[in-house]
Amino acid sequence: MGNSGYSPEHELLAVAPDGSLAAFAVVWLDRISGRGLFEPVGTHPDHRKLGLGRAVMAAGIELMASAGLHTAMVMFEGTNPASRALYTHSGFDVVHEIIDYTRPVLRCGGETTRAP
Repeated sequence: MGNSGYSPEHELLAVAPDGSLAAFAVVWLDRISGRGLFEPVGTHPDHRKLGLGRAVMAAGIELMASAGLHTAMVMFEGTNPASRALYTHSGFDVVHEIIDYTRPVLRCGGETTRAP
C-alpha cells in the first residue's frame, strides 16, 4: 500500500450476503505503457464457481478502459488450474509461460528451512 502506484479505488471486492469477502482483485494502472495489471486476484473457497472472480476482473477491465489503457495483464503460477480457468474464461490468452525452479534453502548448519 506504500507503493506510489497504489490507489485504494483500485481494490475491487465482491462481498457475500453475510458480509464476508468473497472475491477480490487489485488493479495496477500504467498509463505510460497503456497496460494494466491484476495483482493479486483471489476468490474465497466457499464462493468459487459462482462467477465472482470473473465479475471483479470485468470491473477491473472497465477501470482500465476508463483510464485509457489498451492491454490487461495477469500472471499466475502455471500449475494452478483454477487460476488458468479463471483467466481463460475472463478472455485472457497465454502469451508467455514461465517455468519456476525452487529448492529448499539451507541454513549454515546444513538444516533445511521449511515453508509453514
